Order: sequence, then C-alpha cells, then structure tokens
Amino acid sequence: MLNMKYRSRIYYNEEQKALMWDRWQKGEPLNSIARLFDRHHSSIQRVLAETGGIRPQPRRRSRTARTLDRLRLRGMMGASDEFLIAATAQNLRRLALWLSTGPPESRVNASVA
Repeated sequence: MLNMKYRSRIYYNEEQKALMWDRWQKGEPLNSIARLFDRHHSSIQRVLAETGGIRPQPRRRSRTARTLDRLRLRGMMGASDEFLIAATAQNLRRLALWLSTGPPESRVNASVA
C-alpha cells in the first residue's frame, strides 16, 4: 500500500507569486520552482495557468476606492443614509471648529465690537 502524505492547500502571497513568475519567465522548469516552496509542480502550474501563462498586472486600487469622500450607498434606503452620513460629517466639522475657536456667537460678537 502506498503511504501518501496529505499536504494542506497553500495560498501564495504576492511576493511568492512574483518569484514564481520571474523564475518561470527565465525558463526554469516547474519542478525546480515548486521545490522552492516544498510543493509539487501542479501547485505552481495552477498559479501560472490562471492567466493563461501571461503575467498579470499588479493590482492597484482606484483613487475613488481609497477615499471615503466618494462613499455611495446602494439599496432602497441608500440615498437617505447617504444624506445622513453627509449631515453627520458636516456637523462633526462644525463641532471641531467650535471646539478650536469657541461658540459661533462669540466669534460674531468679537467681530462687531
């Protein structure tokens, strides 16, 4: 009877995938690349075959996805929720201004006097 060792699935990070692509593009066989990770060649082949053997572009988040200024809520209550969030943000800005300079009426009276 064969004594087969079970290996848990490995999830390669971006650095490991970049190393795979670099070595594969230099012409190294899959078996030698797989030995770096103590895996079989089919584990490496799966990563390379996902894009048909063409190295994918590095992933980048769009500028709008990185900012909360462009928050958009979907669904039936999305518009009202978006309005409430915008109003809350405006009130927080006013509160920060009030805490740093004093209440609004003291600023108005100081400018008149």
